[in-house]
This record gives sequence, C-alpha cells and structure tokens, in this order.
Amino acid sequence: MAPLLAARVFFTEEDPNNLENVQWTYLGIAAFVFLLAVVFFFAPLPEVTDADMALQGEVSAGLTGYADKPLKKQYKLIFGVIAQFCYVGAQVGIAGKLNTSTLSVWTKLTTLQANFIRYASESANLSHSVASDRFAIAQGVFAIGRFVASGLSMFIKPRLIVLAFLSGCILFICLAIGIKGEAGVAMLTITLFFESCVFPLIFTLALRGLGRHTKRGGSWIVAAISGGALFPALTGELAHRKGYHIGM
Repeated sequence: MAPLLAARVFFTEEDPNNLENVQWTYLGIAAFVFLLAVVFFFAPLPEVTDADMALQGEVSAGLTGYADKPLKKQYKLIFGVIAQFCYVGAQVGIAGKLNTSTLSVWTKLTTLQANFIRYASESANLSHSVASDRFAIAQGVFAIGRFVASGLSMFIKPRLIVLAFLSGCILFICLAIGIKGEAGVAMLTITLFFESCVFPLIFTLALRGLGRHTKRGGSWIVAAISGGALFPALTGELAHRKGYHIGM
C-alpha cells in the first residue's frame, strides 16, 4: 500500500515536494513505536540463556550439525553475515531512494522516488504516479513470493529454496539490465518475487546449530542489514551518471 499512498497522498502531482502530510505520518509512527517500547519494557518476557541454547543445540545436533566451537570458528555464521550484508544492500538498491552528495538540493528534492520507480520512468517512459502503481504491484508480488517459499519449505530443504530464489534474482536482474520498456519493468518485478524469501532464509540458515552462540549470532546478522546503507548510495550514484539500467 505504501507506494500507492506515497503517490496519491504524500507526494502528489500538484506539489511533489510538500512534506507536511508525511511529517504527521512519521510523528504518528514514532509515537506508536514509543508506546510499543514501553509495553515491551514492562512485559514479563522470559530470558533464554546461552546454556538453554547450548542444551537445545546438543539435543538437535543430529539434525543441525551442532558442534560447540568458538564463535570465531562458526564459519557458517560468518558467511551468513556477509551474505546478508550484500543481499540487503542489493534489495534496498532496487527499492531504496537515490541519495548522492553530488546532486544539487533541487535535484534531490525532485528525485525522492524509489529506484524502481525511477527505473520504470526511464525504461518505459512512465509518469511517476503510474510507475508507483508498478512498484505497488512489484511489492505485492514480493509478498506472494513469501507465501510461496513458506509453502515450498514444507517439502524442500530451505538451502535449496534460497539457492533457487537467489539464482532467480541474478537471472531476472540481468534481464532487467538488458531489456527496456514495459518488459524491463516486468523483469524487475519478477526479481522482487525471487527476493522475497532470501532475507529470512539467510537469517535462519546462518543461525542453525549455533547453540550457545545463537543470540550473539543473531545480533551479528541483524547488524548486517547495514548493507542497505551502503549499496543504495552506490546504485544511485551510478544511476545518476549512467542511467538506471546500468545502476541495476
């Protein structure tokens, strides 16, 4: 729903740079999150200790390959952190906004649309409102992909699912680079379908069998989403210089 609301309520054709509507929205979100934090502070949530996680790891060792090794030797976790860093950067590079210091202030104000929207405008010559509709469709396809992958995981090993979906990401982003027009937008939309399950599967596969290191490993993988702060800026800079097809 977000792209539809952004195009029709927050950044309208009449005044695309008006921020008053979105400011109140963000204020409401901030107030809600603050209240949620208060609820969690007082909620009697049980603490799961490292010893509990180690015991669970020992019980399920035959299924997860658990071995009580130092954290620095948990290579699956290390590769998982690297994979998550790169993947989130790539995902946000498609859906994130252009943000580059070389642009003038006016250009920044008039290029706040997601890279997907800018790609659609460049590739198929769509207006920003129509491109926002395409982005909403792509996000809907992303959501459908989550449910599809969840169903498949009941019958197929998750590592094979993430292999297949990442392969789909690579294939269709390459097609989106080479194909222009509505077909290129369609290729980028299908890319979002294959992106859908990658984040949660990397997360769970990297934590599998960590035992007493599970909580610390989880914090590392959460920190790895910082790739979303690096790659979109590089994507936007390249897109500004060479166009959004090359940026992708």
